Amino acid sequence: MLTGSPFALPEDLPAGISILVIGFTQKAGDNSRPWVGRLRKDFPSAKGFNVYSVAVLAGVPVFFRPLVVNSIRRGVSPSDQAMFLIAESDESAWRTLAGNRLPDDPCIVALDNAGNVLARASGVFSEQRYREAAALIQGAKTWN
Repeated sequence: MLTGSPFALPEDLPAGISILVIGFTQKAGDNSRPWVGRLRKDFPSAKGFNVYSVAVLAGVPVFFRPLVVNSIRRGVSPSDQAMFLIAESDESAWRTLAGNRLPDDPCIVALDNAGNVLARASGVFSEQRYREAAALIQGAKTWN
């Protein structure tokens, strides 16, 4: 977590559906913000959802990671830092989870608390893409 606390998937997933908005590059991270904001508004924890931002830094040289993490921390409000995950290893596993999308596209993955993938979407935020992703997530909630 951006707070410095460890977080392991799927062991630390809370009950309900966890929605991960995953970025593999700085541009993908920038493109993730509209997704995260809208998903948190429309899929609140009070209704059984948990929306996490995920920055995959496994491809960043180890020497530069503290600089990148500090830069991210400065850009994320303290209240949102507990919902921001930093992945420093297993990039190939994260890419598989995300569905191996384009590098600068944020990837949206909905998981149950056992870590099973319920829905996937990706791309730069648009109203049409959001509606499609939201329908998949809502369908997963109904099915789960």
